[in-house]
Amino acid sequence: KLDTDFESVLDELEFFLRVLKTQSKLAVIVLDEVGQGGISVNRAQRRFADLNGLANQLVCAAADQVWRVDAGLETRIK
Repeated sequence: KLDTDFESVLDELEFFLRVLKTQSKLAVIVLDEVGQGGISVNRAQRRFADLNGLANQLVCAAADQVWRVDAGLETRIK
């Protein structure tokens, strides 16, 4: 089960994405990726990385297209 703090944040994000889809023909959302350098021993940092990952998954699932850009090189994911 998700932490209640996570649930409220993710619920707000889902609401935002639903509204965005009804009110906009085009939207570009830039997501931050954390945790690729390893898992922190700090509990707060791990929780942030977990929440960030869940939020990224929600946004990408709702998107028509998903692109990843590293060092100026783009790759279409979806």
